[in-house]
Amino acid sequence: MSDYWLERGDYLNFEYLTIGYNVPLKSRVVRSLRVSFGRIPILESSTQKTADIRQSNCSDVFKYIVNELQAVAPLLPNEHSNLQGNYYGRVTRPVAWFLLAKLALNAEVYTDDNWTDSYRTDGKTIMFDVDGTQKNAWLTCIHYCNLIASAGYSLENDYTKIFAVHNENSNENIFTIPLDKMLYLDEFHYLFRSRHYAHGGAYGEASENGTCATLHTMAVYGYNTSSPDTRLDMNFYTGKVEVDGSYVTLGDGTPLKYKPLAVGQNLTASQYIETTGARMKKNEVDDSLPYFND
Repeated sequence: MSDYWLERGDYLNFEYLTIGYNVPLKSRVVRSLRVSFGRIPILESSTQKTADIRQSNCSDVFKYIVNELQAVAPLLPNEHSNLQGNYYGRVTRPVAWFLLAKLALNAEVYTDDNWTDSYRTDGKTIMFDVDGTQKNAWLTCIHYCNLIASAGYSLENDYTKIFAVHNENSNENIFTIPLDKMLYLDEFHYLFRSRHYAHGGAYGEASENGTCATLHTMAVYGYNTSSPDTRLDMNFYTGKVEVDGSYVTLGDGTPLKYKPLAVGQNLTASQYIETTGARMKKNEVDDSLPYFND
């Protein structure tokens, strides 16, 4: 789709939505965000025939994306995408910077053309051309992080503020999805897909009872240990669920209780088939009616 918009000119208007100027520049950043890394084809035309498409090496994809972002960044407005106004939800220069920092930080993985040989190039030897100066991956990451900091971004002291309903003025959020039930009638579907049916029903909306956390994720967060990550309860529902001060109940009247360690590949015979796994929580729910995944 990014290639499609790149071929459509500098300014596009829909009936109710103005995409804005510099559509090709923004599309190049979005394309870089979506593909990031891997053995994928490098396509620059929406009309290229399938028979002519070839996979590219991870290192070639990585170099292509870095070059794209470095070329586009100086041409983008140096504005905060998370703040409401003309640039709200749009691609701006700090968005390109954070992608470049992420690429540099993960360069050892993203440039690995053979991930089965137990060898990975040291980031100290992976070089980037940064404004005419050669820097290794770690110094490149620091460079772009410093640019982000100079633009006024910083880590929030309160982790939950990043995911609050009204997080438009967050100092940490760089590129956000505009979700506002008054301005942008959209929904964050990952929450919708994760909650149990009764859980979603308690908010007055449907849910799919699907996505749950893996056992590895729970291990990383230290679930069921003496020293769990302090963010565990902020990010996941791991047991009984309260909505508006009352426990959510199942059809038989018993409380809904998620089972983080009951995850398995085949749950057909499991008594926890509908409640297995920790569920997504970190995004604050807008409790002003109607409920909405802001």
